[in-house]
Amino acid sequence: MSVTCALEKCPVAKDGRCLEGFNPATGCPHYGKPTSDAVGEDSAANEAMRVNYTDTHAGQALGFDDIGVFVSNTLARLITVAGPYRAGKTTLVAAVYEDLLVGVQDDYGFCWSNTIQAFEQRCHLARAVSGANTPNTGRTSGSKDEFLHLKLVSHKYGVTRDFIFSDVSGERFEKAGQSSELARTLQFLPTTSRLVLVVDGAELAKPESKFAAFREQQHFLGMAHGTDLLANLEAIDIVVTKWDQLFSEAETPAVTEFPDRALSQVRDIVGDRLRLRYWSVASRTSSDGTIKRGHGLRELVNDWLMPTSGQDLSVAELTSASHGPNRFVRHVLGDT
Repeated sequence: MSVTCALEKCPVAKDGRCLEGFNPATGCPHYGKPTSDAVGEDSAANEAMRVNYTDTHAGQALGFDDIGVFVSNTLARLITVAGPYRAGKTTLVAAVYEDLLVGVQDDYGFCWSNTIQAFEQRCHLARAVSGANTPNTGRTSGSKDEFLHLKLVSHKYGVTRDFIFSDVSGERFEKAGQSSELARTLQFLPTTSRLVLVVDGAELAKPESKFAAFREQQHFLGMAHGTDLLANLEAIDIVVTKWDQLFSEAETPAVTEFPDRALSQVRDIVGDRLRLRYWSVASRTSSDGTIKRGHGLRELVNDWLMPTSGQDLSVAELTSASHGPNRFVRHVLGDT
């Protein structure tokens, strides 16, 4: 085995003599350590690895400063989930994660998440272990913008894709719809490739609020589009949440006429450039059991995974998704 010394000009490797005069040379504190050249080579190699690979996080939510580097390194798609307070924005994204806990779906599966602890924190109140009387999802703080990460594999399209989901309070979007200056405070908007406009299904079912249920979303979209903050946008989803509460009203005019009306209103704002979709989803099971938890989610995720092409306008027919035992999170978090 070759002898090494941390001192670059030490002759110990050639003739056994120590540059510092130690006899035997093994008593020298520099003996047996890599040379400064080798250290430099290792540092260069480590730097190359750092540039070529994405840093992992402690599982907490990402901040705005994180997503720029993350998107650049992974070609992740930023999905901005926008809507009023308590419309179900965080619940929608958390439900996508929860659906993955049953394992691989027919069309797609889980690869990785850099924010798995953040997902678990948001899902906790919806689980029986929380001790809550009714399922719920943690309230998004209005003080800062946070982001959640999922890497999925599409068996249907043969691709893997990283998604970054915004987790931003409804008050932030409400204010952004009031002025261009406030809209610009949502610094992540220019990076958005897909915009999800969340509509509270429970509000849509009420006669007194059925027309107001989509008003804030229109104001926000109009301001963001008019301020040219959505230049990289590829598609818009109008997602009606809480379908488990709305299902009994599904045949009323307020519900049956809403898809065409909402899609037309969005098209009036953004024109024909973008791909538009309408969805209805349920993150909870309805009281009569007719609508199952996860209704519509898999169809929505499959559409996110589909390669973007063409410009069209359609209403998606959705079917409920079945759930099985939760067997995934223990594996990911290392809980036995």
